[in-house]
Amino acid sequence: MSTAHLTKLLVRARSTGIALEPEDGSVRVSPKAKLSPELREDLTRHKAELSAYLRWNEEEAYVLWKGALSYLAPFYLEAGFPNFDLEALRELDAQIEDAFAREDMLVLRIAVREWVVTARRAIAGHVAKDEGQA
Repeated sequence: MSTAHLTKLLVRARSTGIALEPEDGSVRVSPKAKLSPELREDLTRHKAELSAYLRWNEEEAYVLWKGALSYLAPFYLEAGFPNFDLEALRELDAQIEDAFAREDMLVLRIAVREWVVTARRAIAGHVAKDEGQA
């Protein structure tokens, strides 16, 4: 199963109030009473993949964050080092810091993705605004 599908499955579980934790190659689910038959089947079918995806991996976490920064660097340079203050990035920075502190790979993956999307839009908006003023 792709990482995008795993993320969607995990977000679906969390949105229904279900907590998932990796546990010895499996996934601990609580509360089990909230599981629908379909979600139970999906989680069971992919439990080994989900466990690996949720398990905290310090090296992978830093590679993920470094990759996000590396991805944005060319856009930032191309925009001429835009100076923008974006509240949404500060909120996402806090989520990323919290994910590292709690060692929560799912929250980290989601927050880093949102951070990249938000920063990319801010850079593109900054460039568009500067081009409109020229």
